[in-house]
Amino acid sequence: MVVDSTLNEKLQINLDISFLALSCKDAHINAMDVAGDLQMDMYQTIKKTRLDRFGNAIERVVDVGNADKKGQTTPPGYCGSCYDAKHPAGKKCCNTCDEVKEAFMASDMALEEAEKKEQCIRESNADEMLAQDGEGCRFEGNMLVNRVAGNFHVALGRTFHREGRLVHQFRPGQEMTFNASHIVHSLSFGTPYPGSIGPLDGTVKITESIGGVFQYFIKVVPTIYSDISSKVHSYQ
Repeated sequence: MVVDSTLNEKLQINLDISFLALSCKDAHINAMDVAGDLQMDMYQTIKKTRLDRFGNAIERVVDVGNADKKGQTTPPGYCGSCYDAKHPAGKKCCNTCDEVKEAFMASDMALEEAEKKEQCIRESNADEMLAQDGEGCRFEGNMLVNRVAGNFHVALGRTFHREGRLVHQFRPGQEMTFNASHIVHSLSFGTPYPGSIGPLDGTVKITESIGGVFQYFIKVVPTIYSDISSKVHSYQ
């Protein structure tokens, strides 16, 4: 066994996690690391499936890819209004929902009003908005991250970046109903191979407490298993 200590490649994280009391409308996934790399709402490669109160899938998968916003585009030269708010970066145009929210925050204006603006309505996904309070949400897919110390987390409310900080937006009073009960169906690193079992696979955490969080601390070691005829690049 030879340990590979190189850092110049990306690490693939494969996950399949169900949150039993957090709806797909309210659950958002983000990743950040010590190198300053920040990934928010990573739905190009991660799908969300609505769950009923028994943990069963509801209807079809919600794939909230934010790359093309379901194909909706703006016309050439489009300059979205900031609605009398001042963007912290001095932008005169607020072309995205996040930019509208950043301007509203910097101007001490209500974020719930930003959700009603044209940019946020345009970017909203109709399937995701069908999600109701009391439902759960299952995350399935993978993400690519730097091979340095970092974290990924699922949190309540849509996330956006402001002055070097992550800000989570949720409805007033919603934090009093947040329940982090979850099932880790599988969590692995690198290219999956038959027979591999992750240390958290099958983990079930159910809580009656409101507002609590669960944290897992994992050390991932890139490893090459080799014999006379072949090599397997993996992680442990």
